[in-house]
Amino acid sequence: MTASRLITENKLEQATSGLWHLPGADVQDDFTYSDGDDEESYVKKIIANAADTSSTSAELESHIHDWPSEYHLTTKRAHLLRALDLSGLENVLELGCGCGAISRYLAEQGKHVEAIEGSFRRAGIAHSRCRGLDNINIVNANFNQLKLPKQTYDAVFLIGVLEYARRFCPGAADDRAAVLEILAAVQESLLPDGVVITAIENRLGLKYLMGASEDHYGVPYIGVHRYLDSAGIRTYDHAEWLSILDDAGYNSNVFLAPFPDYKIPTVVLHEEFLNDPSAATHLRGSVSRDYLRALNSDFDEYLFWQACVQNGSLLKFANAYLIVAGRDNASVDKIAAFDFAHFTGSQRKAEFRTTTRKRRDEKRVRKQKLGCAENKNTAASGLQQICIDEDYLTGRLLADDWLQTLMIWQDQQRLITLYQAYYEFLKKYAVNHPESKDMLDILPFNIIVDPTGHYHSFDREWQLDEKTTTEFILFRALFWFVYGNSRQFAPLFDSNGWSSIREYLISSFKQMGLALSGKLEGYAAMEDRFQAAIGTVGQDELISRLLETVPQAGSGETLFYPRLYWAQPNEHCSEQNSIKATAVLGSDHQQLSFDIPVPLAAGSLLRFDPAEREGYFHLYRLELRAQGINYCWGFIQRRPSRNILTLKGSVSSLTVRVPFLWHMTVIHTLNAG
Repeated sequence: MTASRLITENKLEQATSGLWHLPGADVQDDFTYSDGDDEESYVKKIIANAADTSSTSAELESHIHDWPSEYHLTTKRAHLLRALDLSGLENVLELGCGCGAISRYLAEQGKHVEAIEGSFRRAGIAHSRCRGLDNINIVNANFNQLKLPKQTYDAVFLIGVLEYARRFCPGAADDRAAVLEILAAVQESLLPDGVVITAIENRLGLKYLMGASEDHYGVPYIGVHRYLDSAGIRTYDHAEWLSILDDAGYNSNVFLAPFPDYKIPTVVLHEEFLNDPSAATHLRGSVSRDYLRALNSDFDEYLFWQACVQNGSLLKFANAYLIVAGRDNASVDKIAAFDFAHFTGSQRKAEFRTTTRKRRDEKRVRKQKLGCAENKNTAASGLQQICIDEDYLTGRLLADDWLQTLMIWQDQQRLITLYQAYYEFLKKYAVNHPESKDMLDILPFNIIVDPTGHYHSFDREWQLDEKTTTEFILFRALFWFVYGNSRQFAPLFDSNGWSSIREYLISSFKQMGLALSGKLEGYAAMEDRFQAAIGTVGQDELISRLLETVPQAGSGETLFYPRLYWAQPNEHCSEQNSIKATAVLGSDHQQLSFDIPVPLAAGSLLRFDPAEREGYFHLYRLELRAQGINYCWGFIQRRPSRNILTLKGSVSSLTVRVPFLWHMTVIHTLNAG
């Protein structure tokens, strides 16, 4: 990229590293912010060795093993900006670019990007992340030491920056004054119709009211209590932001709400769309995360968001904000162009990920592939993915009608009535579309019920060459409805004595006059093939195993992912030498099998991380296979004093409880051969 006004006016010099610096600056004089030496060294190594460093890189994503690596390597980071229309921007500035996830996306969109980062190591990682792109400059400097060129940029990005304002401006009277100081400096660098795009946590966000750790202090409720002991870092609520923007002279602004937050968004909603009665339906499945410890899983966020839409308070309690602010209404509105944006994520293989958006001035919903990865296995699986534009439908989700009935009445007969109506709709569709291959996705989550009670299916994304029956689609609908609403189904299972999802499905089919017993294994196998074709879980007979589970109060999502690490003698365990399995929370006996793809020499080291989330599970048998040799253990004995599990012989079994993001570790030295 040719020298810019930022470079020439500050007389910046380019080092052999490729980074730009102030003349005479000590490039190793590191900025104070860091995720930690080990964490950033790991990210640096992964990015440096990656063949694909793009914003949609599944390769980078495959190396996620903790929260810092997820934050820097996940493809979800760029979803935040995919929810905006940046097509009119040409020259942009990013302050505090970190390790370059957002910088990379901006440069991929063809913008001329200036990215400033105070940390030498993080700036170097950002430069590595953006290698091969000639339209970006990475500047390693504290931006307070730089003179920003006046009236130069179409947009300035402050993603996760303004909460640290007083750290950047230590002379400011308080945190709020520091934010105003930065916004004033940025405003002078904008063109008359330029905008500031900010992302930051909401101190009164739902998850913080639920007791989640404040992201910067690691302490619950410190933000809710107005940061009485501020260390130069703080976030702001909606009313505070309106006051700040008004004082800063940004008289045009739009708030968007990213869910679950701005760091890893999968849904982004425009503030005016939040007045739509159906707005909360877009938050089905969105669950807040505490990035330091477990968060109360008994609270039903979806019901809370529905209540917020009813009383117009959803924006006040969103966990984070994406703010587009400027002095020109037209520019702000052009960028904040979408009512909603949805993104599929790492649960799907890269070639099947999509983005779904609705422009505010249209009645059409547009779906397209995310990235350019090719579909590799659709022919073998008989699947075809269809991304088309559709009319925007208004009304209630059928799945919400089912859920509401379940929660209010806990009455199986009322549910059977709903299931029967849905089944009749499927049969009618099959008769009217005898050659159709798109029934696979006609599920209650993809059906709108209009005010007259009529069903309208949408987002029929998958076509299956194999002939499907209405009974198989009914099986899919009921299975995923029960599995996805485990907590709500627990009382119904208890009162009726059902001991597994299998029993519930067989009973429900029987009450509808349908036989399932002889077909259930075939349906489960078909669903397993579908999930294996498009998903990343990669576990044999997953659906068959989930059928044997029973919904439990307080459990919600029941899958977790044990991981096995290995190291040859005199080596260390690493993410590259690891594989994961899929397990299910609950009291049922579980056998985990790992196929290690390399032979293990005598004295090799194994590390077993049972879980990455909170919950109970019953580990009955652990089987390891390396180049045809089996190593099996049946009992794991806990040594309470060290939080270590040591493999011991072949005795009985163990039930353990694993805290969120804290791994109990199994270490065993192999003596093979």
